[in-house]
Amino acid sequence: MGIRDLFNLSKKADATIVSGQEKIDVSESPEQSADMATGERGYVKRFIPYFIYRPPFGYPRRDIDLVNVRKLAKTPFVFSVIKTVLDELCALEWDIVATEGNDEESLKEKKKEIKAFFYNPNDNNESFRELLRGLGRDILELDAGVLEKVYNRGGELTQLFTVDGATILKNPDEHGYMGNRVDYVPVITDEGLTQDQIKWYYSSVLKEQAAYFQYNWTGGIWPVPFGKKELIYISSNTQSDSIYGSSPIMILYNVILTLMYATQVNLDSYVGNNLPTGMLSIINANKEQIKSTREYFNQLIMQTDEFGNNRKKFFNIPITSTDAKYTPFTINAKEMQMLEQQKWYQQLVYKVYGVTPDEMGETSDSNRSTANEQSRIFKRKALKPLLNLIEYNFNTRVMWELDPSKSLEFKFNSYDIEEEFRKAELNEKLLSTWSVNEIRKKDNQEPLDDEKFDTLNSAAFGGGFGNEDEDSNQFGDANKMNTDANKTDMQNNKDSKDEDDKSASANPKKVVDKKALPVKKLTDSEKALQKMYDSLEKTIINSFD
Repeated sequence: MGIRDLFNLSKKADATIVSGQEKIDVSESPEQSADMATGERGYVKRFIPYFIYRPPFGYPRRDIDLVNVRKLAKTPFVFSVIKTVLDELCALEWDIVATEGNDEESLKEKKKEIKAFFYNPNDNNESFRELLRGLGRDILELDAGVLEKVYNRGGELTQLFTVDGATILKNPDEHGYMGNRVDYVPVITDEGLTQDQIKWYYSSVLKEQAAYFQYNWTGGIWPVPFGKKELIYISSNTQSDSIYGSSPIMILYNVILTLMYATQVNLDSYVGNNLPTGMLSIINANKEQIKSTREYFNQLIMQTDEFGNNRKKFFNIPITSTDAKYTPFTINAKEMQMLEQQKWYQQLVYKVYGVTPDEMGETSDSNRSTANEQSRIFKRKALKPLLNLIEYNFNTRVMWELDPSKSLEFKFNSYDIEEEFRKAELNEKLLSTWSVNEIRKKDNQEPLDDEKFDTLNSAAFGGGFGNEDEDSNQFGDANKMNTDANKTDMQNNKDSKDEDDKSASANPKKVVDKKALPVKKLTDSEKALQKMYDSLEKTIINSFD
């Protein structure tokens, strides 16, 4: 059914349209439709700020200067930071892995199919990393990363495209709720429609049913509508007083302008010479003499460089026969501390994005210790939050469509060897007070049963892994040496005990009742580990004898 037919049917009391997968009664008021849509999951009573201002198609972003934000993002002060974060993001490996409780091997074919989709997400031959870079840039610049999901006639997800987040407006109701919006908005393909028919379709149907609208820069009269399942809209700096996130560049707006204008001052001093360094006074000179002196100076000290700009040649010294006096009145860079100011403002840019000077190549005040720590800070404050945000949206908005059973998930490989090494050190210290299974539980690992403990111990003492004969050959000599060493230790302990008994008889007051001392009771796991460590230690010591 086309728009023309819907327009004619809308005048009837029982007129209905089908949009995507939902049936919508256009004869009802917007309030009634909203109540019906939210009734199944309760009623949303809150109001979003500024709800009285009801725009026709989507809520505008009044907190951002979209055109200038794009310009400021291209300055070296911001571009270098964003590029660093995006390079780290796109360099990470990713994979499709089984969720907890699912067998990886049984999902091998499905995993292969989904990975092929991510490797080639659209027919433009864009790689997944190109998709990530465009999405991440809009998140870091606008706090509005948007992907479009394209479906075939069977309703299957077939392609992913990046969308300019600056052109997308959300269209919730006055409560900020988008659950009553349709999943899909059909493409308007009818030709020969009148403006009245199109206007009715937008104002009576799409205004209350579309989840997003895209406004293009070509000045088209009607925005493009999208259903709530057709776009993935990602924000990292969400706010309670706005349905949009806060753009980092808008927070840094004045700071970036200061850095940009300071750079422009230095450029102008070399190129435009619009900031005179002082005033030249020619004593008792008339107008013609002043004019000729100015022309003479310009001829001597100005030249055109290879870029077509006029620059001063500071090494040329003007000479005149007239008595002249020069009075400087500019403030030099040292007095203005321009470099220090620029450094401070650049630090503010780093802080907003969570990057560190070391990560940006400023290593003059760094050493190995501080460099490692700053690298960990960068991963924790700048990279990891972005990874978690993208993983969540890919899993809930893409993976759950490709795999409705939710047996697979998208995952970045953010393995950090330094972090694992520090965790291992911590676990080693905890062994004195914790059991092995307590530590494994802390690290979200399955506990070991007695059989696995026996396997671990037998492996440490010369058996349990690989070929039994090979194990015997490998550890046989060590076990024999260990046995001899144990016999020697037993004899030494016996001799030492006899000497202690004699000493105790001679000095009765110095005898200590060992039974009265507190003895720490070891668990079976700790005993097994202690036994394993003692055996290994003796084997290694005896191997050097």
